[in-house]
Amino acid sequence: MKKDNESWSQYLNNKNVRPKTFNVTLQRNRTGEFEVVGGGAFMEHNTGGSVELVRVDARDLARAIRNNGVVAK
Repeated sequence: MKKDNESWSQYLNNKNVRPKTFNVTLQRNRTGEFEVVGGGAFMEHNTGGSVELVRVDARDLARAIRNNGVVAK
């Protein structure tokens, strides 16, 4: 999980973290581009026996997606 003194941008760009699952709400605009809806980005945080959804900064997540790309599996 992200440290208190770490920004979401730093956390998402860190290559040493375990794989994470994100839930993102996308909106398609009139020009055909997809936008991450603010307040619609979450990350699953596994706390041992339970899983909670943690809100992620949508702009930092969109930037990480643009820089790293998306792979469909």
